[in-house]
Amino acid sequence: LGGFFFLPFLLIENKMKAAAIALGSIVGSLLMLMAHCTTFSACINDTDCSMAGLCIGGQCQCTVGFVGSTCDTLNLTNAAPCGIGSLCVDNTSTWGGSVMLGDDGKYHMFAAIFSAHCPLASWLTNSNIVHAVADRPEGPYTPSDIALGARDPSYWDGITQHNPDIQRAPDGTWLLFYMGSTAPNTTHSNCTSAHQQDTAFPLITQHQRIGIATAKSPYGPWTRRDTPVLEPGPKGEWDDMFVTNPAPLVLKNGTIIMIYKGRSFENPSAMNEGVAIAANYTSPFVRKSQTALPAASNCEDAGLYFDYTMDLYRFVLHCGCNYQMLWSQDGLHWKNNAPQKPWCDVTFSDGTKTTLSRRERPKWVRDANNMIVYISTGVQPNDSIHGGRTFTMLERVV
Repeated sequence: LGGFFFLPFLLIENKMKAAAIALGSIVGSLLMLMAHCTTFSACINDTDCSMAGLCIGGQCQCTVGFVGSTCDTLNLTNAAPCGIGSLCVDNTSTWGGSVMLGDDGKYHMFAAIFSAHCPLASWLTNSNIVHAVADRPEGPYTPSDIALGARDPSYWDGITQHNPDIQRAPDGTWLLFYMGSTAPNTTHSNCTSAHQQDTAFPLITQHQRIGIATAKSPYGPWTRRDTPVLEPGPKGEWDDMFVTNPAPLVLKNGTIIMIYKGRSFENPSAMNEGVAIAANYTSPFVRKSQTALPAASNCEDAGLYFDYTMDLYRFVLHCGCNYQMLWSQDGLHWKNNAPQKPWCDVTFSDGTKTTLSRRERPKWVRDANNMIVYISTGVQPNDSIHGGRTFTMLERVV
């Protein structure tokens, strides 16, 4: 009789165990499914891949030059040391170089160089534009000539020639974009830093404008214009104090899209970027950004290119020792969906490593196959490299 009464309880217990096993199986299946989704649903579309990779099967497949689960990190390696590559001039500082492959098979760099052996701090009073040449995109680059130097201070660019960016028009003309400035009673012979004057924005700072010089050869002679091609915006706009840091891109039809930096009298501490467009290099530029582009106000120095794989425009900014990427499908409306990333810890091609105190002025370098292979930046090393002077560094893009 005791066994008779125990049997129903045994049956109930067995059913409960079976239910528990079944429930555990369901929970386990759900956990496995969640794990599967986490692994294979990292992206839904290419936007989730920072528009630097394709979303395939729920995972980002990064294009050349980018790494990371969301393709938000530049893939840089093997920076070129002084003497082996880059642009390093004895006892002289340079800052940021724009490079283009010439018809002669040589790589032609245009960079800021500082007269009278002045340091970077004298960029507003002692900067000229040097033309340097190399057999390989990583260098070493050998100075050839001064493409743009000082001229009569009555010209808009009489004292300062800085921030070069080299392009070519469809007719083969070389286009040297740059920032120029001038101001009365401003010397460029004693390594003066304009920012050491009474105001953070002296006239030589406020008078920064963007211009173009043209030539049939990278060796010149260069024809400079009497007036800038881009002036500050209207009073009250984000760029009404000055405009600088041109980052142009010449399209196949001759149209020029240019990213540039501006500051305003109303909010002078903020650095902002905008877009200007010209039908060709002889046509006027038209401001297209009524408001600044969506980049942090501590970022500047755009390096612009067209990404043929993703079919979009992209530029990189430096933000102190970080960088920031933005992209656009039409060149006018820009998006920023990737975080800032550090880039001042560098490994050179000889295996040595260093931490730079500054890394700015990014520009892209294409090879004979029109592929981006290097990025050029102006860098401030420690005293053990180039005597602590700034130089223009090339780093491999892979």
